[in-house]
Amino acid sequence: IKKAIIKYEKNGTRKSYGFARAYYMEVRFKAGSVFFYFKGLYRLLYKERMNNHYNKILFSMFTDLEKQVYEFYGKKYPEQGPLTKWILKNLK
Repeated sequence: IKKAIIKYEKNGTRKSYGFARAYYMEVRFKAGSVFFYFKGLYRLLYKERMNNHYNKILFSMFTDLEKQVYEFYGKKYPEQGPLTKWILKNLK
């Protein structure tokens, strides 16, 4: 997705911001589906940047979010979630 715009309201004032290089992923279950929009995911797609502290924290936040969605729908989180598989497939 290029130049996604997020609109929100804060204290009665409408605001919006855009972000570039956004990625989205959909996780489907029988009971419903969830879309994730990832803003900093491109940082995890480079092998040489993979092992710094910021990227490790970012990756753990994304996987925690995935685990919460799986728990919400009552499913067991796989050993390698869809996000991890996608990152490994698209590493540069």
